[in-house]
Amino acid sequence: WFTAKTGGEKVTDGTAIHRDMTVYAQWTRDSLRIGEGFTADSFKYKVIKAGQVELLGFATSSKVKSVVIPATITAPSTIETYKVVSIAPNAFSNNKAITAVTIGKNVTTIEKSAFAKCTALKTVKGAKAVKAIENNAFMGCKKLTNVSTMGKLVKIGESAFKGCSAIKKFTIGKSVTSIGKKAFYKCKRLSKIIIKSAKLKKVGNKAIAGIRKNAVLKVPSKKMSKYRKYFNAKTGYKKTMRIMK
Repeated sequence: WFTAKTGGEKVTDGTAIHRDMTVYAQWTRDSLRIGEGFTADSFKYKVIKAGQVELLGFATSSKVKSVVIPATITAPSTIETYKVVSIAPNAFSNNKAITAVTIGKNVTTIEKSAFAKCTALKTVKGAKAVKAIENNAFMGCKKLTNVSTMGKLVKIGESAFKGCSAIKKFTIGKSVTSIGKKAFYKCKRLSKIIIKSAKLKKVGNKAIAGIRKNAVLKVPSKKMSKYRKYFNAKTGYKKTMRIMK
């Protein structure tokens, strides 16, 4: 028994009751199976692992401007709480209303094209646990200017920020090992890339092609020589650009 039709406080034999009150039965299943979905707080989710869900997108058509991806969510049918660990492929792609996204502390993966062509999107915050930004995740977000530094990020996928023409500065965190092909292709205002990672092993073809011709790449001093080999004509580096510590 509970104090509300959904949610509320559980009423047991030990609950102190000081006045008349209405209680509600909430019928629940023991657990959702992997692959099953549910809707909660305006979003659709799918169970991908015990205790973990992937956010699939809005439950219905929405013109919400500021999207907050929660750290956890409770399934109404079972009253089980799940960690939100992934944003699904195409979850918000082609949305023309979203201007800001805050990503919850348990999200580790932003899947392919999750926010592709969100042409009003300006700011991405949070994302402290994100390890992978998959291919095309933010491709074509023409107004995107501010992306929080993701300290645990390991992978920047192919064309992840392709065509994000408003970005002027981007910080690549300490854990990044790979930057995919065309990751920053045609980010034509991008003039400064700060690379904090000393673990970088791969930079894909045309990764920085089409950024500002006088762009500066700031790299760890101990990796200067090695990273000069990564950033070359194939990856889009021009002689007018500078690599500095």
